[in-house]
Amino acid sequence: MKGTRRRSHKQRLRFNQWGFTLIEVLIIIMVIGIFAALAAPSFGSLSDSIKVNQTVTELRSSLQESQRQSIRANKVCETQVKKGKDNSGHGNNENGKKSNQVQGNCLTSGDRTLPDGVDMSTNIQSIAVSSVLPATSATTTIRFVPSGSAEFKVLTVVPLPSLPNDPTGKIVAYISSNQKVQKKCIAISSTLGLTRIGTYTGDINPTSITDSGVCTASDWRQQ
Repeated sequence: MKGTRRRSHKQRLRFNQWGFTLIEVLIIIMVIGIFAALAAPSFGSLSDSIKVNQTVTELRSSLQESQRQSIRANKVCETQVKKGKDNSGHGNNENGKKSNQVQGNCLTSGDRTLPDGVDMSTNIQSIAVSSVLPATSATTTIRFVPSGSAEFKVLTVVPLPSLPNDPTGKIVAYISSNQKVQKKCIAISSTLGLTRIGTYTGDINPTSITDSGVCTASDWRQQ
């Protein structure tokens, strides 16, 4: 009986040794809080970076779909990229956030809503719209013809009849509230209607995108 009591007493001592005091628990919680606070900005930047990548991927997919349908159906196809703000400058979705949209008369998969909170800038000057889609100052229209070419004009300060060094159309996606997130871009060739995704460096002013901005193409295997 005494041996049993001794064993149970030793077990209680071991159990007490395994526990933590209130001070130790508070220290552990404080350390976890510090690490969480340090990691939060990194997770935020990662989330923003994913949104920017999704935006350019969806945009490029929409443009390619319009081009294919234009060639296949032998008709003019238009793609409209609409910035996610209403006339008052507020967000246009139910959460009041900026939600950019892509519409088109040849998008067989339907119109697309792009990730919230992503800003866009472009050097593309919309041509006259021939489709039934409403056009606004926040709308960029790119037209594909049956030959596969893309019709648009780029904004530039280079005086006519000279042409800018880089006449490609560009759409830049970025997070204005997070400068740590890399700007991404889509470059569009008017002659062949080809598109590529890249990393953008330079000013996001429309004419600067044409005259001095650089859209460095990503590895084709990553597009």
